[in-house]
Order: sequence, then structure tokens, then C-alpha cells
Amino acid sequence: MTKYTKIKDLLGKNKGEFLLKAVVKNIKQTRGPTLFVIEDETGSATAIAFKKPGQRAFESIQKGMFVELEVFLESNPDRTNIVIKNIFELSSDEYQNYQKLKQEQNINLAKPENVKSLIKTMKIESMYPTMNKIAFEIRKAVIERKPIWIKYHGDLDGYTSAILIENAIQEFNRRIFKSTDSWYVSKTIMKTPFYTINDALKDISIARKQESKQYKKPLLIFLDNGSTEEDLLPLMRLKSEGLNFIIIDHHIPSKFLESLGFSLLNPYSFNYDKNINTSILALEISHLITSNISHLFSDATKENMNIYDISFLGSLGDKSEGEEINTLSELTSVPIEKLKLLAKIIDYELYNLYNSDENSISELIFNYNDNKEYINSLYNFIVSKEQNLINSFDKYNSKHSKDNILIFLFDISLNTLKNDYPPMGKASGVILEYLKTKTKNKNIYIIVYSEDTITLRIHKKSDKITTIHEIISHLKKHNYIIEGGGHDIAGTIRCTKSERDSIIENTIKFILD
Repeated sequence: MTKYTKIKDLLGKNKGEFLLKAVVKNIKQTRGPTLFVIEDETGSATAIAFKKPGQRAFESIQKGMFVELEVFLESNPDRTNIVIKNIFELSSDEYQNYQKLKQEQNINLAKPENVKSLIKTMKIESMYPTMNKIAFEIRKAVIERKPIWIKYHGDLDGYTSAILIENAIQEFNRRIFKSTDSWYVSKTIMKTPFYTINDALKDISIARKQESKQYKKPLLIFLDNGSTEEDLLPLMRLKSEGLNFIIIDHHIPSKFLESLGFSLLNPYSFNYDKNINTSILALEISHLITSNISHLFSDATKENMNIYDISFLGSLGDKSEGEEINTLSELTSVPIEKLKLLAKIIDYELYNLYNSDENSISELIFNYNDNKEYINSLYNFIVSKEQNLINSFDKYNSKHSKDNILIFLFDISLNTLKNDYPPMGKASGVILEYLKTKTKNKNIYIIVYSEDTITLRIHKKSDKITTIHEIISHLKKHNYIIEGGGHDIAGTIRCTKSERDSIIENTIKFILD
């Protein structure tokens, strides 16, 4: 029986003659040799063939053929070339056997390693089978060389989740293909916490252009977005185009989402809540993609920051609480106060990030001591901005109360500078944290509003509260023209200018009654 060498085993050698079986993925004619990009089940490589300068070698061989190649290695000072002596097209039966073998090997290779959860709680353990399934899909996409597009919500939770997943994918790629190529994985910030039809059409257009250049269809990974009613139609549009996607999120999911048939990881699907935020889910999935993830950050940063620190930053950003967060905090290596400082800094920079290089932010995280002067100055600037907001709130808020309920209203458009920091959603959170220090044993409702937007934040001191989703459902029964959502205790409603005052009045009455 003829002994064939695998491409993976060929790489790293610098001499010898070999026999290969491979698919011709691409052919490029240069002014000198003809370049053949070949691929087998273990990897890909570029082999060269020479007839005359600029003249096509082996003209009968076309892209997509399954071939046998006789090659030898030619060693130069700067590289080792794979030189083709001869090529023969193989039969369709042999190609089918190869495809079957490759598929079996891909499936086995894509199976996540047998590792235990990092956050050892009952809730995380119960979600592990779904996490395993998602890690399998991501590993399989890497093995099949599919482009992977990470679409993350532009806050701390979304960003840290993207860092974890991206680095895990790249490390797995290095391990499988012995390659540092990163063309196939990209991150895109999303300013809104939901995917729009505009986003979907843009992604479809890019995917079609890439397919015309012989790229495979991408796998989209949504982080800290993708679950809500507002995401549904854009995701249906992706499905109609034959694009595959994974959703890892902790917003309350649409009841129709799972009917789309794609992978969803969301704590609400397990009857848990938003406190298991996306960066915790991403931490576990990144560990399933490659168990080596735990060494990536501590080896690469000057701060000895580990994966738990990255994940905990996301939890700080979303103000998560509970057993999972307490367990995570015990695994961090950077002092909590320093992480809180970094959380403010990163949130501010993400707010100001528009389609630029987000890697500059991660470099800021990982090289704290080199940027200490800037970080401390920016921190003081942010604190002063938040204090300005609180001073304005103290002057201009109005209040309603009943029993153990306090409702605070604040018109941010009238009482702060236009487009000032913190933005509306962040401002309502800052105000709530301030009020929590002043108000004890009360359920606090914050209503911060502008001309056509209302944000709500709730701090509950008893189990019985009116949730934001109950408020939205109530308002819809009154036929208001509204859109929005979020979490049970944090969300946003978009409305018409003409109905805003009536909506706020109705909301107050509904909460108090």
C-alpha cells in the first residue's frame, strides 16, 4: 500500500521526497512559478511548480480537484519550499473516501476536551452540556477554516467576553494548524444591545462578497446581545441567507428565539437570571475551546492578569451579584479595587470607540503600570463627570413614594450637557448607586428620560417588585407606540415625544398601585 504523508507532518521538515493526497484549494500564477494551495484533513500549504517563467505548470490540474502529488523539499536560507515533481487527479471514489475520513476526523477533533467547569456552582454545572455543544460548534468552525465574526455589545461585559472567546479561538487555531494566522476571526462592536436589520443586511453583503472570493460562509457569535424580541427579525434574515450563528447572552430571550434552530446559551433558558452575565458564560466556553486559555493572559501581560480578572471586569460592568460572582472574585489575581478602577476606564473608552482599533483598550488593561498616569487622570476625570451628574440630579429630580417604594424622575436632556458623559443608560446606573448609599430598606425605581427615550433602573429590597418587562407589557396594553427591553431591573424604552409624559405618568401609577 502506498504511504502518503500528511501536510501537518510535512511542515517543519527541510529535506526529503514525499507523496501527498490533497485538494487543490487555489492556483496562482506568478512571474516565476505556479503556486498551488493544497489542503488535506490535517492542514494546508502552498506548493510550487515551475515550467517556464510566468508559464502555467500542470495546466490540466484545476482548483477543486482531489490529487496525488509527488513533491520534494527545497531548503533556502529564509524558507523551505514544497516543490511539485508531478500531479495526478484521483478518482471520485477516492475523493469521497477522503471527504468521509476528513469529516470523521473533524468531528473527533472538534469535541471539547474533557475539562471541568472553572466556576464550580450548581447553576454553571447545569449549563455545561449546552456550553459543550457551543464549544464544539466553534472548534468545528476553526477546523473547517470558516471565518468567525464576533459581534459584541459595546460595554464591559460584551467586550471582555469577546476578548476571552477571540483568544481561545486563536489559541485553538495555533494548536491545530501550527499557525498564527488571524484573518478568519474578527470582532465588531455593537453600540446597541440588540442586532438590527441594518446590521444583518451589512453582514449578508460582506458574506456574499467573501463567498465570491472562495471564502466559506462565516459563523457569527453574538456576545451580550442577540436574545431579545428586537433581535428576532434580523436573525431570521440571517437564517434566510443560510448563515449560521451562536448567541451567548443574559438578556431576557424572545420566546420565539429557540424556534430558529440555532445554538443559544442564556441563563433565562435555565430559569436563572441576568446575574450570570455573559463574561462568566464566555469564560467557561473559552476554557472548553482550549484548556490552555488559563495561561494566555498571565503569560502575555505585565500585570499577571488572569482569565478570571478579565471575566470579573465584565461582571463589575454589569453589577452582577450572587454565588457565581462571589466564586469568581475569589479566583482573581488583581486586587478588586484596581479592577473597579479599570472597569470605569474601559467603559469610558468603549463609549468613545467607533469602529477603531479596540485592541488598544486591551493593551491598556494588560499594561496598567506603563499607562498609570493616563489611567489615574482619566479616572479622576470620569469621577468628576459622575459627580456633576449627581449634583444636577440632587437639584432637579422629582420624587414619588408609597409604602416601601421610592420613584425618582430625572430629565437628563434638560439638566446635563448634550452628549456629555455618562450617557443616559450609564447615568441611571450612577444615580442608582448613589441613592443606594442614602436610602435603606426601600425598593428604588429610577426613571431617567430624554425627549423620546426612558431608561429605568430598579434596586429591590424585597422580592415583590414591578419588573421592567411587566411595565412594558402594561404600557403596550394601552397602545402606546413603544419599543425596548433589557433586564428585569434595567432597561430602556423608546417612545414618541408626544406620548412620553403620559407613559411616565402611567408607569408611576402602575408601580405605586
